[in-house]
Amino acid sequence: MKCLGKKEQLVAMIEVHKGICGAHQAGIKMRWLLRRHDYYWPTILKYCIEYTKGCKDCQKHGPIQHVPPGPMNPIVKAWPFKGWAMDVIGQIHPKSSKGHKYILVATDFFTKWVEAVPLKQVTQVEVIEFIEKNIIHRFGLPESIMTD
Repeated sequence: MKCLGKKEQLVAMIEVHKGICGAHQAGIKMRWLLRRHDYYWPTILKYCIEYTKGCKDCQKHGPIQHVPPGPMNPIVKAWPFKGWAMDVIGQIHPKSSKGHKYILVATDFFTKWVEAVPLKQVTQVEVIEFIEKNIIHRFGLPESIMTD
């Protein structure tokens, strides 16, 4: 491999990054391309990453998505209490006077009805009891329960 000096390093990085065959690659890919063409210096990865971070075109056009936004599709259920969304809120600081640190919340998609219960610890048993007591026994068996 050919070890490059300071001026040669800059020229090589410019050519690989935005030269005639450059595609504004990220630092790791630039290093790979330089080494593929038999160029090397001890701090090659560091310099390639710094160079790409300083490229104005990469900053301007890099992580932006150029896809136009599409319409949102709401989740609609045909009947009340057939579809629920569940989530856990917490850990809450400070905890309540009774020692509750979490809130288990379920929301019906159709009516937006909310069922919630405070919890000291979130366990499988408590979540199952919540679903049985607050959803199934009160509103019937749902078609779906969505969680994250």
